[in-house]
Parts: sequence; C-alpha cells; structure tokens
Amino acid sequence: MGWKALEPPPDDELSVFRTEGLQEVDVWKLGDMYATRSREGPPKAGAVFHVSVAQTHGLTVREDEKPPEPPRHAVVTDWPTVESQRMSVAQELAAACRLKVRQRD
Repeated sequence: MGWKALEPPPDDELSVFRTEGLQEVDVWKLGDMYATRSREGPPKAGAVFHVSVAQTHGLTVREDEKPPEPPRHAVVTDWPTVESQRMSVAQELAAACRLKVRQRD
C-alpha cells in the first residue's frame, strides 16, 4: 500500500477507526458514514494495522470520541518533527499494513 495514505496531516493527528471486533460489514458502514466527508463516494479500501505496530515506531494511538467525532474514532499522534523521519515512519507503517479492498456485489 502507498505510504502517502498514512502520511500525517499538518495537525499531526492521523484520523483512524478502531475496528477490532467488528464484522466487516460494520467496518464499511463506519467508512461510509464518517470517512467519506472529504471524498466522493464510499471508501474502496482501507489500511488495517494493530496499535502495537504504531507504538513500535514511537507513535501514540489515542481514542478521540468527544463530540463531534464519530464512534470508534482515534488519532495517531507523536509523529517525528523532521520531515524525512515522518516519511520513513509512514512508510514503515504502510509496509506493516494489510490492505483490505472492499468487495462489491
């Protein structure tokens, strides 16, 4: 998967959803309801990784469900301040991700 999808935004809070324990259909419902605000159409794929992978690279995953945030929302924070290091961490995270492509009927 491309590392640019996991590059932190300027506020250093990469938006993610905690999906462990959810049925696949419910994961896509979350994406349809909340992850499409800045895109056209529903998500076509998602990056799946465990919190421990982020922690291994010095990142913190923090729950972020205070209103107006959606349920199961979290942010990945504590990115390096040096741009080349940020890119490297995003690349490592992307390499550890499992790409989940949405199946269409």
